[in-house]
Formats: sequence, C-alpha cells, structure tokens
Amino acid sequence: MTRLRIALAAAVLISCGVDASHPSPSASTTAQPTATSVRLTADDDLCARQTFERLIAAVNAADETRLKTTMLDPAPRKDALDALVAVGRSGETWTLKHLDVNGRGWHGGVDFGVEIRRSGPRLPTPFIESAGKGVLDCPAERVMLFGLGYGRVPRGADPRS
Repeated sequence: MTRLRIALAAAVLISCGVDASHPSPSASTTAQPTATSVRLTADDDLCARQTFERLIAAVNAADETRLKTTMLDPAPRKDALDALVAVGRSGETWTLKHLDVNGRGWHGGVDFGVEIRRSGPRLPTPFIESAGKGVLDCPAERVMLFGLGYGRVPRGADPRS
C-alpha cells in the first residue's frame, strides 16, 4: 500500500512538471497592476498628518464636537462616534507612533496605514500597539474610513498586568 502511494505521488509530481520554454502564467513573478497608482503630494501628506493629529487629540479629550468635525458625515456613524468618545472617557490615551500616507486611491481619498500606542487603566501595561488603516478626505481634513485593531502587547511585557 505504501509503494502504491509513493508511485501515485511520483506520477502526480511528474505530470505537473514545468516546461521552461512555456512558463506557467500562475508562476509569473511580474506584478500586474489593476489600477493606476497615484503619487503622494506634499499637500496630501500634510493634510493626512494634520487630520490624524486632530483625530487623536479629539479622542484623548473625549470631545464629541471635535470628533464630529473630524469625521466625514458622522450622522450615520453614531455608533463609531460614541465608541471613540467612550475611549477617551475611559482614560485611554492614544499616541501616534507611525503614519504611513500612501497617496490617493481609486475612491479619490488619501489611503493611510497607522500604528497607535494605546495606554490606559483598562489596558495591559505599559501599553498596546494597535495597527489600522483607512481613507482621509483631503484637503477637507476629514476621516472617510478608519479601522483599528485591538493591538498587541510589547515583547517582554506581562499581558496580565
């Protein structure tokens, strides 16, 4: 029975051989872009950084009014607004660790990736580093879309503390 399995495996591998003169399209290492890439402008980079600074300041202050002016069309996103206000009211503070501004996407907004250092009484000490991403409306300096993961405890920290 074992010899039959080995023979079958060998037959499958041999039948999957690749002819170097006819490379498989699935083995191509050349990237095929599907959308036009858009360069990042200095104005978009500045707008993204200012927008994120305003967002973090509003979260840390639990300032609902400032959060509303930072978010694009906050009425349908009342639950998101309430969640951000609750973060600040809980004593949690956010510090921007890294903002990666990627340029304009197909939707017209400015794409970004972010790392935020979160600390507070309900979080493991000394802090949690959370990663997120989203889209900003520039030059209006408003958040169109933002998602943030829970995060990870830094190496060496006790997650139970």
